[in-house]
Amino acid sequence: MAKKRTEPENKRGTPDQPDLSHVAEKLRELVEPIDHLVFDPANARTHGRNNLDSIKGALRQFGQVSPLIVQADNGVVRAGNGRLAAARELLAEGDGRWSQMAVVRVPWDNATAMAFGIADNRTAELAEWDDAAVEKILREINVGDEDLSQMFADLAEDLELIVADTVDEPEEQPALDVPERFQVMVTCTDETHQKILLEELEGRGIECRAIVS
Repeated sequence: MAKKRTEPENKRGTPDQPDLSHVAEKLRELVEPIDHLVFDPANARTHGRNNLDSIKGALRQFGQVSPLIVQADNGVVRAGNGRLAAARELLAEGDGRWSQMAVVRVPWDNATAMAFGIADNRTAELAEWDDAAVEKILREINVGDEDLSQMFADLAEDLELIVADTVDEPEEQPALDVPERFQVMVTCTDETHQKILLEELEGRGIECRAIVS
């Protein structure tokens, strides 16, 4: 009797199990559709074009490696609004995986949640760069994403770091055209002898000069 063929269960990318390859494996059990999430209306942190492009570059290069922090009772994102905005742009550009993101829902009231949002952003701002360490890292890393590469280049410029592996060679100077000179050194017995010989040679039209050593 022929064995009955069965279809594989939960095939990646099917409606039963969407493609979660963009989310770190340990976070996949926390995934939710992003259309369940709401931008923080009290978010005091703005995300300009350069910032969003950099976040998109990081998401494309590394995927989602940390969850969004979401207020449990209303779905408001209290940490990760920039990543949510970047994910929505990636989704609109055709990467359907970003319809899903990992979130952690916290049971906070509005005041607590807003305080966390400020603290999360401000504590990151208070950190400082170790210029030598940054330059060493920038020399070693290599990323394929154009937006992320631009962000690293901008960081190096902001910190006034030189991260190029080579320094521009100075322009080669043209050789000077120095005429050849043919000289004869004569040793005199004393200063009087030197003076007499010098006058005699100059009288013959020979270029010469006295040297005392």
